[in-house]
Amino acid sequence: MIPPAQPNIFVCNNIIIAENAVPEQRCNAIVEYMKRYNSINTTSGGVGGLEAKDVKKLEKETPDLKVNEDGIPTNTSIRSCEVSWIMATDKFTSEVIQQCNDIMTQINHSYYGFEVWRPEPIQYTHYTFHEDAEIKDHYDWHIDSSILARNTPFDRKLSMSLQLSKGDAYTGCNLEFPDHAKFMTGNIKNAGVNAKTGENITNKQLAKIMRQQGTAILFSSFAHHRVTPIESGERYCLVNWMQGPRWR
Repeated sequence: MIPPAQPNIFVCNNIIIAENAVPEQRCNAIVEYMKRYNSINTTSGGVGGLEAKDVKKLEKETPDLKVNEDGIPTNTSIRSCEVSWIMATDKFTSEVIQQCNDIMTQINHSYYGFEVWRPEPIQYTHYTFHEDAEIKDHYDWHIDSSILARNTPFDRKLSMSLQLSKGDAYTGCNLEFPDHAKFMTGNIKNAGVNAKTGENITNKQLAKIMRQQGTAILFSSFAHHRVTPIESGERYCLVNWMQGPRWR
């Protein structure tokens, strides 16, 4: 059993960055497990959480959005990567799911206070650099929860991206948010705050932590975000969401 990590929490414009949320040993074990036991499906498009009828409606309104006969988005200009899902099929996957659930529950309780019911299945995402690819693996600007998503009594409330790769294993492929994109360039001394000490953190320190293996980045599911094109190497991450009653 891998002991739980003791994360360092940083706050940056309503985004919570939990350094060392998951130990490196656990991150490596997840990647190796998924390589061995799980098939990965190529995914493109990226209108996350929409039902087929809603995607087709968007296709009529958005000429650049293309879907197949099943209503699945196929426009790689929006998203290009490979995904699969982690289900509780054995002790290891059950532990991974519980660990992610614990991180999201604790951060929500301490910082967001959203009314949440349950987590969704965990998405395992793989971005790869292909030298001959017309479109590099990426995920353009989007939100995880919108008024068009799902005709259900619940909404996605909280999103989390957990970094499984080491920061130097790839270039590009950065998770970005409009509200803090300006902090990632130049030399800014107060890009974020250490939640425990109250000390400021520089933008260069913040950018490094966001790419560190084991860092979890949490944000409200209606926040715009993107993953920039990968320039070399491979990046693995887990993506998870917490559901709750519809926004009021």
